[in-house]
Amino acid sequence: MNAVPLDRFSIVAESVAALEAEPFQARPQGDAHAGTWSTVHLVLDDATRDSAVIEFLDGKPRVHHDRTYTVMTNCPPFDQQLEHLKRYEGFAGALPLPGTTEAADRFVRAAYYLDRLPPADTAARTYAALLSVMRNAAQPFGIPDLARPNISIPDLAWVSPASVGEGNASSERRRAAPEFAAPSG
Repeated sequence: MNAVPLDRFSIVAESVAALEAEPFQARPQGDAHAGTWSTVHLVLDDATRDSAVIEFLDGKPRVHHDRTYTVMTNCPPFDQQLEHLKRYEGFAGALPLPGTTEAADRFVRAAYYLDRLPPADTAARTYAALLSVMRNAAQPFGIPDLARPNISIPDLAWVSPASVGEGNASSERRRAAPEFAAPSG
C-alpha cells in the first residue's frame, strides 16, 4: 500500500481487504522527552459510517473492523480497551466513570461522552461536540512520566470528520483520537 489507506479506496471494507492482501508497516513517532516510541494507530471511517482501527503490534498490523469502533487511545491494545470498557456503568459494568490520565481510562471517558452527545443541528455544532469529547479525553501537554510510558505527550492530534453534518453528533463521523500523531519523515 503506497498511499494512505482511504486515498486509494472509497470505503473502509476495500481498504481493509487491501491491507490484508498487502500489509504495510507504519513508522512510529519518537518521543524526544521520554526517549521512547509511540504506539501507531490508523483509524479509517467512511461516508457509510463503517470504521476500522488498525494498530501496529510487534511491527505487524492488527485490524479491528466494525462500525461501532468510534474511539481509541494509544494503549493497551485495542481488544483490551474494549474489554476494559465493559467494566464501567453504561457499558454493562458497575464501576463509575474513571478520571485518571491513563490511556485506558481516557478511552472509557471518550466512549462515554461520545455516546451521550446531544443532537447537533449544524456542522459547526457537530464539530464543537467532537472537540469537546477529544479535549475531555486528551492527555494534557507536559513532561512524560517515565514510570508510566503509556501516558504520552501529544505532539499532534488529527481530527478528520468524514461527513460532519446535520443530525445527532454521536451518529456523525468523528474520531476521538488524542494520541494519533503523524510519523515524521
